[in-house]
Amino acid sequence: SLSQVAAIEKSKLIEKKMISRKEASQSTPSTPAPSANHSHKVHAKDMDKWSERVKEMRDDATLKTPITEGGKETDAVQANTPKIVKTPSGQPICVLCKRKFANVEKLHQHEKLSALHKENLAKKAAAEEKINSADKNDAHKEVYRDR
Repeated sequence: SLSQVAAIEKSKLIEKKMISRKEASQSTPSTPAPSANHSHKVHAKDMDKWSERVKEMRDDATLKTPITEGGKETDAVQANTPKIVKTPSGQPICVLCKRKFANVEKLHQHEKLSALHKENLAKKAAAEEKINSADKNDAHKEVYRDR
């Protein structure tokens, strides 16, 4: 019945595969097909890696070129989309908090909601303010006086 027909069809398919394998092995001389296939895969992987690097370099170049608007230079691209630092395995990192996350969405969630991140942002802003005020004070103190 139905199971017998399925078994017969399956045996026919197996026989066709075996015949095609025999014909393929007889028609082609013995060449190292697996190693050629492997080198092709490695080459394709390398090409993908280097094309990704080229894209990253182009993105970096476009981020570094300032956009002028009305005579005022702005880095609008970099301001709107901060670069996401990733580990070698591809996990995004919050450089400020020194934490890694499973995906970019989790990183953005951390940046929006995390108390640690907000605290570290405040510390960073305070340190930058201290440096800026120290630079301003040093600029006033370093005035030359002829005595």
